[in-house]
Amino acid sequence: MRTSFIVTTYNIEAYVRRCLDSVAEVAVPGDEIIIVDDGSSDQTVEIIRDFCAHGACAKDVTCKPVLLGQNTMGGVGIAGNIGLDMARCETVFFVDGDDWLDPAGFRHGREVFAQQDVDILILNYQEFDEKNARYHTPADEARWSVLTPASDPQQRQLQAVSMIAVPWRKFYRREFLNDQDLRFPEGDFFFEDNPFHWAVCLKTDRIAFLDVTLCYHRVNRPGQTMASTGRELTAFIDHFETIVAALTPEQSKVFYPQAVSWLLGNMSWHLGRLHPKAAPGYFRRAETALKAIDADIFDGPALADFADTDVWLYALFLREQGWGKALEYFLSQSSLKRLEDVKRNIEETQKQVRILHEEIGAHVTATRNILIYDEFHTAGRSD
Repeated sequence: MRTSFIVTTYNIEAYVRRCLDSVAEVAVPGDEIIIVDDGSSDQTVEIIRDFCAHGACAKDVTCKPVLLGQNTMGGVGIAGNIGLDMARCETVFFVDGDDWLDPAGFRHGREVFAQQDVDILILNYQEFDEKNARYHTPADEARWSVLTPASDPQQRQLQAVSMIAVPWRKFYRREFLNDQDLRFPEGDFFFEDNPFHWAVCLKTDRIAFLDVTLCYHRVNRPGQTMASTGRELTAFIDHFETIVAALTPEQSKVFYPQAVSWLLGNMSWHLGRLHPKAAPGYFRRAETALKAIDADIFDGPALADFADTDVWLYALFLREQGWGKALEYFLSQSSLKRLEDVKRNIEETQKQVRILHEEIGAHVTATRNILIYDEFHTAGRSD
């Protein structure tokens, strides 16, 4: 089964060659590598050109660079859609340009996908913390241990939408994507892989899962979208409304509570990173969305895990007292956090001062002993 690799890049000169080399390692004759660069201003384009001209691809692997020249609005949506429109192979596989593939994991996933009659195969991955140079498991790692083979179509779909939405952990059947006209939403927003993931999973129950490490996703690096702290986080609320608006009445019974759970889960992540200057707009937007949700859903079992959490308290503030109360509480918590950070910094500074005093004392003692020793021996030679 031939594969169209769709690699999206933007200002990742330090990482893109490793990514492309990992793709070349697993690409086989008949595959195509479509590299869509979204207007990079660093050396990324030059690296792409060099790879397409001299990369160690297998014979009959086609390399198609698409250099947009200027950055498009939003995130990966436009670049990803350009790649999808160009793809000609039976299988579509997205690659984030600063990640790299695990050769054994990819080959295993490709073989399983070719053997199964499914539209999507979802696999596992590892995260690589660029700043701290260490690997760790993604946030949905625990879901694999409770994942069970499901004969019920909606159960498979529920399992799928509960996973982190990123497209580069999946094999897609291209004909399915085209028949259903499935593309990333395009606009002045980020995180568009989330509504795309939901749309894909709700259009088919032919979904399979494979707990194998497929790739390594780079996190905590400069310029990364996941480092967002401002108004761009409100895109999640827009995406939530897009997701629920697309649900049929029959689907709403099952998937609406799951969508609310998805929103609260992401809001929990936002609260730990949201900048105070962006908080008023964020909470006003969140109030509108949360007040529109039926009380039965908030009282239902789907959201029971959020009880007694911070995000639940914010949700209650937004639904019952408005965004002003949520903002007031957020700012007070932010102030407390800053005070705690200052306290920790002071304690760390005091610790370093104590260590420095001890080191100086040790040096003074050693120097004094040397001087005494020299004086003693000098006096001895004089005698």
